[in-house]
Amino acid sequence: MEDVACAICGKKSEKPWVIVKDGTYGIPGEFTLIKCSFCGLVYLSPRPTQKEMEAYYPKDYIPHIRSVSGIEGMFPVAGKIFYLGKRFFLGYDPLLGFLKKGTALEIGCGSGLYLKSLMQKGWEAYGVDVSPLAVQYAKQLGIRVHLGELTEAQFKDGFFGVVLCMGALGHIHNPSALLREVRRIIRGDGYLIVTLPNIAGIEARIFKEAYWNGKDIPRQLYFFTPETLENLLRKNGFYVKRKFFFGFISSRSLYIALPYHMKKTWYAHVLNNHLIYYLTAVLTYPLMVLASKIFHKGPLMAIHAVIGPLDE
Repeated sequence: MEDVACAICGKKSEKPWVIVKDGTYGIPGEFTLIKCSFCGLVYLSPRPTQKEMEAYYPKDYIPHIRSVSGIEGMFPVAGKIFYLGKRFFLGYDPLLGFLKKGTALEIGCGSGLYLKSLMQKGWEAYGVDVSPLAVQYAKQLGIRVHLGELTEAQFKDGFFGVVLCMGALGHIHNPSALLREVRRIIRGDGYLIVTLPNIAGIEARIFKEAYWNGKDIPRQLYFFTPETLENLLRKNGFYVKRKFFFGFISSRSLYIALPYHMKKTWYAHVLNNHLIYYLTAVLTYPLMVLASKIFHKGPLMAIHAVIGPLDE
């Protein structure tokens, strides 16, 4: 384990904010979240080192498994309803709907199902992931994927029109190093698109930080509000052009809120059932989108950023 300073301002806050456990996979141990008293960033410290982190990713970690990567992969009909709901309430796809097709890279691409869908729409798709199993699945789908860190992939300068980082930024040990590498490989008129759980959002406020479904401790190391994410991006040479808030309230937050010894009960299995999870997602999604548009407190946020001045 290692103690770390704030990734935005570089200062150390010694006072624990909240102590939590792994409510998703039950990996033993207690983990401390720090809220920076200088800039407000929430982060894990002490935290597993990069070498230690592999032990905290179980074999059934959902983003690394081909058959359970996203709502459209699990339930195609529900996925279609989900997608049409986004189009109806937002007016467009909040990620790539406004962009011309081109070359896209996904950081932390998992098993590659999203990149596969981009390829089917005419995009030239590339991926990066640290999981050998996920990369194996992605390559079976015909996707060009690098196994390892982005900084090791050695892409050419200005190669990508779009770089996607969907949920992955909070899992990166050195997010500034990653963002500066993205700045190098993205075109001058390209877009960086970041999606993350919103720790200032409705779901986090209802279930509190210790029981929120967006908390994937100890695998997730950083937890952002729109303001702290924008500050991190600005520090590393990106200007935020658009913000979107969306999402749903998940039955999995109720499951995570249960003490771990109760997770073997029948009602825990109901709450953690994939069908129930997606049913609650579909039912709460319209209300959450409306709340997101009015109050900007959606459970999830998407940021579109372009290259700006670099803060040296």
